[in-house]
Amino acid sequence: MTDPSMAGLTGWRPDPAESRRIAALQPRPRWETSTVSPDDAAGEVALWHRVFERATGSPCLLPDRQGVGDCVGWAFGLAVSLLNATSHPDHDQERPTGWPWVATEPIYAGARVQVGGGRLGLHEDGATGAWAAHWLTQWGVLWRTDHGSSASSDLDLTRYDPRRARRWGVAGTPRSLEALARQRPTRVVTQIGTYTEARAALARGYPIVVCSDVGFRDRRDRDGFAPPQGRWMHAMCLIGLDDDAIRPGALCQNSWGPDWISGPTRHEQPPGSFWIDANVVQRMLVQGDSWAVGDLEGFPHRPVNHRLI
Repeated sequence: MTDPSMAGLTGWRPDPAESRRIAALQPRPRWETSTVSPDDAAGEVALWHRVFERATGSPCLLPDRQGVGDCVGWAFGLAVSLLNATSHPDHDQERPTGWPWVATEPIYAGARVQVGGGRLGLHEDGATGAWAAHWLTQWGVLWRTDHGSSASSDLDLTRYDPRRARRWGVAGTPRSLEALARQRPTRVVTQIGTYTEARAALARGYPIVVCSDVGFRDRRDRDGFAPPQGRWMHAMCLIGLDDDAIRPGALCQNSWGPDWISGPTRHEQPPGSFWIDANVVQRMLVQGDSWAVGDLEGFPHRPVNHRLI
């Protein structure tokens, strides 16, 4: 595969001061290690992609693939889509296909412009994870459906459009959609800074958007892990946990489509995903711009329904 940074498929723009500022605005700024026992969720397995598949009747496969440097929008969109599906009151029943995915373009554009103030300019893709986290809490999400009319085709978000993402990334999410987004806010996000914190959040059912400069090989090893390699300024989503294995780690879903990576898999992981060793997850999280996405009540424990996996 062509180097992703050369292909324009990375787009995380770190801003430590903004990450600290936005974390401080949250009811729970940080999933503090001081409040998490070193043994919290130790040895647990949480495979939320399998819960998603059972709950929705659809595979946990992203409906499209990233086309520009809007990875932050993709990562947060997947996190909310996964949380919404697995939080549904009827999630222990099979549901028909067609579960609505979250549109990524409004998150990306809102992060860049409404939150970030357009400071990245006209000629550079990308956003800060903290900006997208703030967009989710102060605005919200939009489903992949048509939000316009025949006279306003640009508001049809049924399909991902990288040109729209780039265009809105300059102009911002349209004002007419801001009011709609505010109807579906994500009330709580919290900063994740260690593997122990990530393990606790994932075990409770909360996906994590991880923004870092750690790159990976495009070939999984015999255990389904992708060894770190190179440098990506990239955002992805942690969607699962296996701390019970001899080799503990987290399952990461990328936004480059199902075939960017090859090699062995385990736990029926989704196409395009890979496992990350716990110590590498730690390297990513300490960079300070990774976020667990909570629900309306914050972060109550959501035990895995093992009937579904």
